[in-house]
Order: sequence, then C-alpha cells, then structure tokens
Amino acid sequence: MTRATAEALPDSMVWVDPADGEKYWKEVYSYTEEGRLAKTEGLEWNSDLSKWEFYEDYTYTYADQGLVSSYKTTDMDGYLYEQNFEYEGKKGSFTAKESSPNYPTVEYKGDMTYNDQWLCLKQTVYLTPDINGDGKIDRDDYNVDGTPWYKGWEYTYEYDASGNCTKETKTEFTADESVYSKVVTTTVWDGMSYSETIVTEYPDDEKTYTSESKYEVKEGNPREGLWYEKDEDSGEWVLNDKDYTYFPKGGATANEAIEAPEQDVKVVVMDGKIFISTPENMRVEVYGILGKCCYNAIVNGDAMVSGLPTGVYVVRAGKQVVKVSIR
Repeated sequence: MTRATAEALPDSMVWVDPADGEKYWKEVYSYTEEGRLAKTEGLEWNSDLSKWEFYEDYTYTYADQGLVSSYKTTDMDGYLYEQNFEYEGKKGSFTAKESSPNYPTVEYKGDMTYNDQWLCLKQTVYLTPDINGDGKIDRDDYNVDGTPWYKGWEYTYEYDASGNCTKETKTEFTADESVYSKVVTTTVWDGMSYSETIVTEYPDDEKTYTSESKYEVKEGNPREGLWYEKDEDSGEWVLNDKDYTYFPKGGATANEAIEAPEQDVKVVVMDGKIFISTPENMRVEVYGILGKCCYNAIVNGDAMVSGLPTGVYVVRAGKQVVKVSIR
C-alpha cells in the first residue's frame, strides 16, 4: 500500500459522550498492502488510569475478488467468534462458531446471494443451539426431525442506483421456524449522512414498534459524526452519541489528487460513477475508504466503475493515486 493510499484511509475512530465530551470508546484500524482492512482493535477509556485499555479485536482475510474469506473476533473476557466464507458465482456460504467461558457454544452456517456489484441481496443464517447446556453440540441438540440445524434469521436487502442499502428486512425464527419477529429498516441517504426508520413487529403479541434515528457527517480531519434519535413523545431529535474519524496527517477527505501523477491518467466522477482514462495498458484498482477492493482490472483506454455506494474511494492507476468522493 502506497503512502498516498494510506493517507486516504482512516487510522482510528473515537466515540464521545455528547453531554460532557468525555471519550469512552476507540477503534484503531490496520490494513493489508492492498489497502484492505486487516484488523480493528476496540479500546475502552479507563478514566481512573487516564488510558485506553484493550477490550476486543476483529481480524479479516480476503479472497481473490476482495471479499472477506475469514473473520475472527475475540475480547478480554474470552469470547471467540470465528467465521469462514466460500464463494461460487454470485453465491456464497459460511460456517461459524461462537464460544465463551460463560455461555454454551453455538455453531452457525449460512448462505448469501449477490448482484453483479457484489452487493448482498439475501442472507439466511442457520444455527444449532446447545439445547441441553453442556457446552457442546451433540445428539441431544438435534431437532425432532433428526436435523441439528434450523433457520434462525433471514435478511433481504434493497439498494438505490448508487449502491446504498435503502431497505433491510430481518426476520427472526423460532426452532420450529415460525416467525418470532420482523424488523424492517428503511434508510434515506444524503451523501454520507442518512436517516433511518425501524419498524419491529412481533406476530405472537400483535405488537409493532417504530423508532427513528439519523446520522449526520461533517467533513474534515477529524471527520465528525453525530447520532440522533427522535423522541417518541416530543417528536424532537435528541443527540445521543458523537464520533470522530481520524485520518493520517496529510490526509484529506474531499476530492483531490493525493500523489503527483507520473502518467496521463484521468479520473472523473459523474452521476455516481467513476470514469477512468489511461494512455496505455495498466492495472486500475478502486478501494473503499475501509480498504475493500471494489474494482481491479487491466485497462487500456477508458473504463467505468458503477454501482458504488456513496462515500470516499481511492483510485490507483499505474503510479497515480487519486481520491474521489461519490455523493
């Protein structure tokens, strides 16, 4: 990963209490040589000792197409979650295991379906719980029909023309696969800012709950994020959280050339698409702000990258690196 690419990626994010400005949570990011997110370390602020203390971490590895091939998280209390992915065509599958000193081990598996932009359209998660609580999955944990797995959750997603998720439907099932709850999240985007309406239904109780929230972004270094929830009684927006995203010194967040061009490569953003023009045969890569590779190809002439969500992207063409923003 070049210096210029690194400067376009955030190195940390800090959450503070908006009431008193006191920090309480921090994430530190590290990346692979390709600019993909390799590790996130979560830290809690110890006000008594005035220092950050480790709480949890997340590590990632990647398949050839830039999708996550394995994921692992651990925390200070001995919690462990491991997940491994496989892909074929526009479909994927995973297996996972969750364990903790204080809770029975649970295993998961699932399958996913993607569109041409590798945006997930549907995900189904199956699990086999440790029903008898002995800390392992055995024959006593099988369902009545002899199968240990049952459908626990199903997710479906819808997107706008820019690739932003505008609707997520999460359905949770019981062991007999009847619906326990259904949560529909509708999102309206404005650049990197957005508002959400969440409707939760419980069929057995015939009850429905609705909540509204919004996230406002103020560009800069650090970039400020403001989290609001709408008060159900007054209808007013209440600020309940604030975060700051930090970029390496010298980095920026607006469209700009972040490394002097050595070749006549042109990069233009128009109508939510990135247009790239190269004078000769060269590799072109496009990365999201958190390091996911969105495009990787040999280009000789003109290329267009479409279907990207709103946000900041790093375009690397030959020795030229340019940061662009899709709004």
